[in-house]
Amino acid sequence: MFAVHGADRETFYRQVDAALATRPTVVVDDGADLTARLHSDRRDLLAVEHLATAGAALGPGVHPVPAGIEERVARHKLAALGVRCDDLTAEQERYLRDWRIGS
Repeated sequence: MFAVHGADRETFYRQVDAALATRPTVVVDDGADLTARLHSDRRDLLAVEHLATAGAALGPGVHPVPAGIEERVARHKLAALGVRCDDLTAEQERYLRDWRIGS
């Protein structure tokens, strides 16, 4: 991707979006702006990554985006917004998996 030095924010992100519109299969990003945009606004490209690596095992049909990809997108978006995300403790994980109401 080529971005013009000194471009205003709107122009810069228009350039980032133009690069992502080509649906790249490899991304090298020294400033993380392109990667952050990829993980926050272009989740469809993360699903393409999943298809490239696991596609042979998937049969014909419509498949949901794996939860791991959704979690990566959420974590990257929160990080881009400056929100710190804690990991769950083992006790919290058990609570979430328990099927009993009020467990």
